[in-house]
Amino acid sequence: MKERGSGHFIIVNSAAAYFTFPGATGYIPSRWALLGFSKALQADLHNTNFTVSSVVFSKVNTPYFSNNPISENRIPKITDWLIPSLTAQQAGQRIAKTVKHPKHEVLAPFMLGVLVVLNRFFPGSFRWLLRITGYKHSL
Repeated sequence: MKERGSGHFIIVNSAAAYFTFPGATGYIPSRWALLGFSKALQADLHNTNFTVSSVVFSKVNTPYFSNNPISENRIPKITDWLIPSLTAQQAGQRIAKTVKHPKHEVLAPFMLGVLVVLNRFFPGSFRWLLRITGYKHSL
């Protein structure tokens, strides 16, 4: 890309970049860091021939969860009610669409984008919902 003088970086992230919930103390900070990296890279590459897209998905149904059932059990149950899971094919199609039509930020499915905006206005309500429907652990 450097030799060509242009390019498109697509950074795939998780909804955990926008929400906090119990049982994911190691995972959530890594997603927030990736979101920060995406935004910083967008700022650094502004006014260049390089584009950065941050593509953020809700749960994508892949073999990952059948191989890691503990991870799936830590996803707050409220998400099952509010945000439809994506198939791997749907996620791939969204990435392909972003390749053809670059955007700085892509949130999929649509309801994830709605909830990210609402979380900005009502963060306390979201923290409460994610806690009461989230992973229960004992210390």
